[in-house]
Amino acid sequence: MKVTGTCVPGLMIGSYQNSLKQQEFQVWKLTKNADNTAVITCGDGNDNIIVGQKIKFTDFKFDIATIYVENNVILLPSER
Repeated sequence: MKVTGTCVPGLMIGSYQNSLKQQEFQVWKLTKNADNTAVITCGDGNDNIIVGQKIKFTDFKFDIATIYVENNVILLPSER
């Protein structure tokens, strides 16, 4: 999968919500590697990974991004 732009986490989070609708709390983390590959994971907040996906290429600006989903509301770390 090739993903570009700053909306990477939002697109990935949205694409999994049907399969995660029973999960009231989600911690999404995108980790970009030096070669512009990345891994995005969704955890339950207790260090248990629910889903994950490797991304073959991204031009995402940051090395790490974390986003929370609580009761179907997407939150930045500063909003939690």
